[in-house]
Amino acid sequence: MARRRRRAQARVPRRRRRVSNDLLWGLGIGVIATVVVGGFLVFSGDSGGGGCGKSLPRLSDEPLTEETFAEARQGISQVITEVSRGAIPDAESSFFISVHIFTHTLDPEIRPRNEEIAVELCESVVFLEEQFASKFGQDVTGMSLRATRIRSLIEQAQRELASNDQ
Repeated sequence: MARRRRRAQARVPRRRRRVSNDLLWGLGIGVIATVVVGGFLVFSGDSGGGGCGKSLPRLSDEPLTEETFAEARQGISQVITEVSRGAIPDAESSFFISVHIFTHTLDPEIRPRNEEIAVELCESVVFLEEQFASKFGQDVTGMSLRATRIRSLIEQAQRELASNDQ
């Protein structure tokens, strides 16, 4: 009986060492991957803005109308509501169904008239995309603030386009 206890006790430290070694290897690989990706971003000059310095490609042939602006405003309002109640999957669905494609349609129209609105809208959309893709928890406050800002930018863009059409 004493031999069994010694053997059982001797096995426990080996398991702990194996877990520790696995953990160290995992952390080491994670650090290396972070350095490689970070180095790439630094040397490529990409600041993580998702290409917001240039016009986004249109993803739809649908024209910008009063109705499409209203749908986008309603969609982003739904995102704000769902984020505030913690329903992130629902917010993501609403975002990609009614807002994301609209911003790709809006960008080529607003950018020549007001690049500031276009860039800020793009950066806010990219922020939400990254938050929705995050597997380590989302910044719910940041998401809510950015979604609210997107709604405001959509309204500003609509006014800008209307004033230039007159």
